[in-house]
Amino acid sequence: MIQTHGSLAAGLKAGDRAVYTRTFTEVDVALFGGVTADGNPYHFDAGFARATRFGRPIVHGLLVGSMVTHVGGQWAWLADSMSFEFVAPVFVGDTVTVEVVIEAVDERGRHTARARFVNQRGEEVMRAVLTGYPPRPPEIALLQRVPDDPGGCGGHAAPAGPAGGEPGRAA
Repeated sequence: MIQTHGSLAAGLKAGDRAVYTRTFTEVDVALFGGVTADGNPYHFDAGFARATRFGRPIVHGLLVGSMVTHVGGQWAWLADSMSFEFVAPVFVGDTVTVEVVIEAVDERGRHTARARFVNQRGEEVMRAVLTGYPPRPPEIALLQRVPDDPGGCGGHAAPAGPAGGEPGRAA
């Protein structure tokens, strides 16, 4: 789950944000490489990677960027564009935190959000701009009927209550 500030039930608005943290493992890299058929030696060949500017294998940039899809899934956000800027490498074992902030809502209800990704040392590793649509009021009503999912994989219950719950849990 994610830590959210703002309520889906009230409709996402400018200033609402979510924070999500995860640590990347060798298994994550192997699974992502398999699903995407990306066997790039920067990710899998330690000898090759050692001779590069990174000095060791790096985590796929889009795997790191996919952290925003966890936030989007919890918000039931339907993205229509994502743009990533890869600032610094992420290595297996790194813990990355992404903060996604809704910046604007246009007249059609299209939301723009910015995401900032930092590693466990507080170094920025990635930035993103996202656009898309949160659920409409009738869809929010349907989502509120879905029971909470402790596994975080399918329960899109609207966050309730004031902002600022425990880390790793919806507020």
